[in-house]
Amino acid sequence: YPLCALSPTTIERVVDAWDWSSNDSVLHTLSLGNVYGLINSPQAPLSTGARITLMPTFDSVKVWSHLLGVGVNTGTSLAKINTFPAVPMMYSQLLTKADELFKDKKTRDYVKTTCSKRLRLMMSSTATYPHKLLLSGKMLQVTESWRTSYQQKQGQHCVTGLQDQGLNL
Repeated sequence: YPLCALSPTTIERVVDAWDWSSNDSVLHTLSLGNVYGLINSPQAPLSTGARITLMPTFDSVKVWSHLLGVGVNTGTSLAKINTFPAVPMMYSQLLTKADELFKDKKTRDYVKTTCSKRLRLMMSSTATYPHKLLLSGKMLQVTESWRTSYQQKQGQHCVTGLQDQGLNL
């Protein structure tokens, strides 16, 4: 099917795979020029009544702001985001920015706790993770935190992309 004529079955499969519901609130930062950015992020969740927060471009500081629920420079409370679809390079940029923003242990612990409470699912395309990111161990720490939280809620987990690198979570 061309992108503009996807079957309802395709969207239903994505809804089932990611367990989208009207309780979800998605932070969308992806390009709309591919199936992942067009179907997985806006169309499938919208078909269930989920809320979408669109960002015109990816900005790691603004993404952290949304994930933590605190406005940049204002401190105002932002609507809860509980799902974040991205690509590996975005996760790499988020982790790099986290090193700059969250320097002390107390702040890092706050970020980890807040994200674990607020986020239901962070998923990635099947694009390959940057080798440097995998070697740093940061991705494993972050995904372990999210995986543990998701397992506690769902009794299962789903982290895409990492298995492609030979990592078994």
